[in-house]
Amino acid sequence: WFGCQYRGPANDRPALVGRAARGKELELLEMPQDVLSGVRNYIVSVAANAATGTVAVTSPEGNSLAVIDAASGDVVATRALVEVCGLAPDGSGFMATTGAG
Repeated sequence: WFGCQYRGPANDRPALVGRAARGKELELLEMPQDVLSGVRNYIVSVAANAATGTVAVTSPEGNSLAVIDAASGDVVATRALVEVCGLAPDGSGFMATTGAG
């Protein structure tokens, strides 16, 4: 899994999250426009939780966290958190850090 940043026009909404597998082409995920708008073209952290089969991504620029089902690539949850940045798998979810610590 990987996240990207985009430096083009601010109103562009390119795919920013993808997955890689040995022997396969890189795959960029199609995400809902409201989620892409929320990350403001800037993904900082990516973490996978094998126990739940999910991946999370953060964007401090957009104060946004999104959780993705690893099998389908669908966004299953979003959360607004001020300056959310760091991520780690934590039991049945994720631990995230913000500008407040």
